[in-house]
Amino acid sequence: MKSYAKLPTSVIIVESPSKCKLIEKYTGMRCVATCGHLCEIASLANVNANNGFDVKYTILDSKKAQYKLLKEEIQKADEVILATDDDREGEAIAWHVARLFKLDMGKTKRILFHEITESALQNALRKPGYLNMNVVNAQRARQVLDLLVGYKISPMLWKEFSNESLSAGRCQTPALRIVYDKHVEPSNETNSYHVVGYFTSLNLKFSLDRTFENKDDALVFLNSCIDAKFKYTCSAPVKKTYKPPKPLTTSSIQQACSNQLHLSPKDTMRILQHLYESGYITYMRTDSQQYSSEFISSVKKAITDKHGIRFVNAEFATDADDKCAHEAIRPTNIGLEELSDLMDAKERKVYNIVWTTTMQSLMAESTSMKITAKIGCDSDCAFTYDSEAVEFLGWKIVSGDTSDEKAYQLLQTMRSIEKYNKIAALCVYSRFKTHLTEAKLVNLLEDKGIGRPSTFASLVDKIQERVYVKKDSIKGRSVTCKEYELIDSVISEIETTREVGGESNKLIIQQVGLDVIVFLYKNFAELFDYDYTQRMEKDLDSVSNGEKVWTTLCDDCVQQLDKIINKYKGENPNNEICIGKFEGHDLILKKGKFGLYANWGANNKSLKEFGNRPLENITFDEVEQVLVKNNTNVLREISNTISIRKSAKGEYIFYKLPKMKKPSFFSLAGFDHDFATCDIELIKSWVKTKYNIF
Repeated sequence: MKSYAKLPTSVIIVESPSKCKLIEKYTGMRCVATCGHLCEIASLANVNANNGFDVKYTILDSKKAQYKLLKEEIQKADEVILATDDDREGEAIAWHVARLFKLDMGKTKRILFHEITESALQNALRKPGYLNMNVVNAQRARQVLDLLVGYKISPMLWKEFSNESLSAGRCQTPALRIVYDKHVEPSNETNSYHVVGYFTSLNLKFSLDRTFENKDDALVFLNSCIDAKFKYTCSAPVKKTYKPPKPLTTSSIQQACSNQLHLSPKDTMRILQHLYESGYITYMRTDSQQYSSEFISSVKKAITDKHGIRFVNAEFATDADDKCAHEAIRPTNIGLEELSDLMDAKERKVYNIVWTTTMQSLMAESTSMKITAKIGCDSDCAFTYDSEAVEFLGWKIVSGDTSDEKAYQLLQTMRSIEKYNKIAALCVYSRFKTHLTEAKLVNLLEDKGIGRPSTFASLVDKIQERVYVKKDSIKGRSVTCKEYELIDSVISEIETTREVGGESNKLIIQQVGLDVIVFLYKNFAELFDYDYTQRMEKDLDSVSNGEKVWTTLCDDCVQQLDKIINKYKGENPNNEICIGKFEGHDLILKKGKFGLYANWGANNKSLKEFGNRPLENITFDEVEQVLVKNNTNVLREISNTISIRKSAKGEYIFYKLPKMKKPSFFSLAGFDHDFATCDIELIKSWVKTKYNIF
């Protein structure tokens, strides 16, 4: 009987378990997920800046079961193939897998693919690479930099506002600054009268090329139109070209989904992730606007088959020479125009945006002929109307033509006009202060170089999670407007009520956000400056490209932080002192912007009684008297030195002799009577027996 050698087994390691089934189907290999990051840097104490930024990583508690599963699968396999996402975080996750399970980093295969299709996976397996330590080090640097800023600056916020839930962030704070900058923009509210005239048999709406600051001037103009002799002119046609939309990046699709579907960046990314893992689209974290030559060929064929060769954009540049480079977000199969009705409605709509934009981006320009019709009156102004007729639909054929051919033809053939149908003077309010949408914030983050495509959504989410910013609607105010209509030589006054200044689903900075951003930019502006943040991102890119050493970048940041913090401490001497314990918490005297106050636990109490006395000259007993006098937590006085009090954790015994610097606290556990109503001697006897303090 013949014996056969056991075939080697391979296991592919990815980030998301949702990919595994499809990858196993296309490769025939076992696929296991890390479910995101396996390791963390628990605190800044785990970063040794004095020893080349030696970092101690720990396995996340939530990932210990996954670590165990990975260990079992890797031990059973003859070969491990690292296939985490093609970005900094993905490369770092792959590195941690190799590090934790002692894989040979010089021999362990690393594959890259940007769509979960059989051809993409087979191509990746045929041309594997190895871990890119430059990219890994860029992620390590990013993680350390974020920790340095967060752990060193956030305590300054806690001290200033007595609130340990506040935080500063290397990219989070500049993101909040963008919202703040919009908040402090001046509002120059104006109202004026815009005049429109309805002319021709098609009742076309012409706009007057001037506005009026008040109703009196508008009425003078309307009166002048009653017997005016109108003069009609029409310009010669001018060719107008409309370029196709650009391929989708992470930023642009978040904006498109926000504007068209009212989806938050977070929800958009969640949907895109599922579409990617299901094999419908390419990788969704990208700033590339290129397609592979193979994909371009398939789309050009689809366009030619459906619309003809004229509709193909022959000039679109490819990225064919770099097979591993990210592509723009696109469908994996251009032949799939829409998803099955079995898919979620939002997923179908997002896919439609991806498919439509991709198709249009590879199509020819759309061209139209544009004319401008003018109707002059006796005054020095004129009514105008622009009209276009499509010459070549180009990419617009995908969504259909919306031009008005009837108006174009009529206006071109007209030679004169004698009468208006109606002329109206409309009251218009403008220049209101407006707030940002989530989509606009993403756009500004990209423009200012803050963060990367993979972090835009989380930054928008983080400042809302911290309650620095709230997505909300602003109720407008009702105004009564007087508008005027001229019909058949009669001017009528129409009184209307409308709402002005209202906004929906905008990012509104909250008071805590205002306090935080003002404090941080007053004291640490250079650390959160837009240009500094952008330079830091470029430096991280330089680490990824092997042009900078990651530890040098971290060391520069440490030196800058120390310089800024030392300057702050020098200008803001210690304005607090701990004088003892009160109700189980450190009793701290602080000088804030509103004067002296006491803080213990989550409690604050003004101490205006002490005026401007130096902190070191105020005793615990003096402060305690004020706090006890105003405090309702004393439930029963047992003696001059003992009382029963309450705290957030329940009732307790408070004990303090005059000679004691700090009070003592004892539990009431085991006392079987009602301390509020029982004979006081019962309490004294029990306390003496249990704690020996009487």
